[in-house]
Amino acid sequence: MIDGTMALAGNFRVNVRKRRQELGLTQKALADRMGVSRAYVAQIETEDQNRSLEVVDDFAKGLQCAAVALLLNPEEEAAVV
Repeated sequence: MIDGTMALAGNFRVNVRKRRQELGLTQKALADRMGVSRAYVAQIETEDQNRSLEVVDDFAKGLQCAAVALLLNPEEEAAVV
């Protein structure tokens, strides 16, 4: 299960960056939208760490997408937004 959890963490990291860029947001703009620091957004986008579901939900709200979309394999086209 650890491999699966790490895969989800990697998916989350990649999908946050991808969605942020699709929206044309800088890390700072997303951070401002969410009420967090730019450094925190950068950490989320660069480190494969397990995140709580609350963090996933916070980013989904900030990125205006479904939380599940941030956990899907970014290599597969997903229509969940």
